[in-house]
Amino acid sequence: MENLANEKSKIVILLNDMGMKELVPNLEYIRDRERSRVWNSKLYTSVGDANIEIIVYPFENEPGLVVDYEEEVATFHAFATMKDRWNRVPELILEKRTSEIGILITTSIDQAGVCREYLKGSTSGKNPPTTGIRCALTYHPQLDRILGGDYFIEEKGYFIKGIVLPVKRAQTMQVDMNELTKAYQSIYHLETEKMPFSVAVGISQIDSYAVLENGKQRQLSLEQIFTLADLRLAPSYYHELAIMLTLIPSFDTTEIKSPLTREDLFHLVRQLFQIIACGHLYLNAVFSRDAGCCLMPEFVTLKGGINDLYFFSLPRNGMSKNDIRQHKIVDLANAFMTIWKVSQGLVESLEPVFHQAISVYSGNRELPAELMNLLKDSTVDLQVEMYSRSKLKTQIHLLASAVVAYYNK
Repeated sequence: MENLANEKSKIVILLNDMGMKELVPNLEYIRDRERSRVWNSKLYTSVGDANIEIIVYPFENEPGLVVDYEEEVATFHAFATMKDRWNRVPELILEKRTSEIGILITTSIDQAGVCREYLKGSTSGKNPPTTGIRCALTYHPQLDRILGGDYFIEEKGYFIKGIVLPVKRAQTMQVDMNELTKAYQSIYHLETEKMPFSVAVGISQIDSYAVLENGKQRQLSLEQIFTLADLRLAPSYYHELAIMLTLIPSFDTTEIKSPLTREDLFHLVRQLFQIIACGHLYLNAVFSRDAGCCLMPEFVTLKGGINDLYFFSLPRNGMSKNDIRQHKIVDLANAFMTIWKVSQGLVESLEPVFHQAISVYSGNRELPAELMNLLKDSTVDLQVEMYSRSKLKTQIHLLASAVVAYYNK
C-alpha cells in the first residue's frame, strides 16, 4: 500500500474539500485492512463530540479497488435503510473519491447526529465552535454521561476506578450495583471484594473542578463549569456532581488486549455470561442505557469481568416490558460481538464459543433446536474483516433476540 505520509496528505486535502477540516489535527493511522486502511480522528464541537473512522482505498496503484470501494458504500447505505438496525454497525457520514484515493468517513450511530450538525454549520459557514482545551470533562448526550473525569488507581492489590457523575445517578447506580452484588453472591457465594464486576465503594460530592486557563490550573465552581461549551448541554441535575469510587476486577480490557489461549477465551465467556444471566434472569435488569452498554470491549476484562456498570439498571417506572426486552437483546448482541472480537486467532468457528455462552446463560440447560440452528447459521470464517461481515451481525442480532425470547418469559 501507499506510504503513510503520502496517503495522509491526500486525506487532508479531501477532508478540507469536504468541510471536515476539524478532523485534520487528530488524524492518525490505526490499522491495515485487506485492501484498505483505517484512520482515526476526533470531532470536537459545542453540540458534542464524535469518534471518527476514515476508511481509505488507494486507487493510484490498484484502480480495481474502486469496485471494493463502491461495494462498501452500497453496504453502508443498505444498513442505513434497515428497520431494526443494530447500533454496532457504523454510519457512513460522507464519501468522496478521486482518481488516486477514496475515503469513507464513518462514526457510530449515536454520534452521527453530532457530525451532521457540524456539517450543517460547515455548509452555512457557521460551524459549531470547537471546544478547545478548557476542561477535561465533556458531556455526551447520546450516552447521557460525563466523560474525561474517570481515573484508575491501584491500592494494596485492589483496583479502583473513580467515576465523575451526577449525584442523582450515583445514588441510583449504587443501589443497582448493590442488588447485583447480592444476587451474584447468593448464587456463587463470593466475597464482595472478589466480585467479577465493579462494586460501589463510596460517593463523594464535589463543588468545583480543576481546569486549565492560559496554561495554568485553577478551580472552577460547578456553576461555571456547566457554562463551558462541552458541558452546557448537560441536564440540570448534572449540576450536582460526585465522584463514585468503585472496586473493579482488573484494569485490562478486551479493547486493548485479547485472551492468549483458547482456554482463556472460554473462561472469559463463562464468566461474562454468568454475570449477564444474573442480571437478566434473577433481577430482570439490563446492561444498556441510552446508547451505552456495559458489555462493550472497553468495559469487559480479559477474564470476563465488567469494570464499569454505569449503564446497568434495574427495571424502574417508565421501563415497559418491551423496553426491557429490547435492552436485553442489545446486551446479548454486544456481548456476542465482544466475544467475536476476542475469538479471532483462537478458534476457527464461533459455534462452540457461542454455544458455551448460551449454555451458561441458560443455566447449562440443553439448547433448543431453534437456537442450535441459529448457532450453525452464525458459524463463519473468523478471518473475514469486520466491515464485510453483514451476515454475522444480522445473525448475531437474530440469535440474541431468540435467546431473550426463549429464556426471558
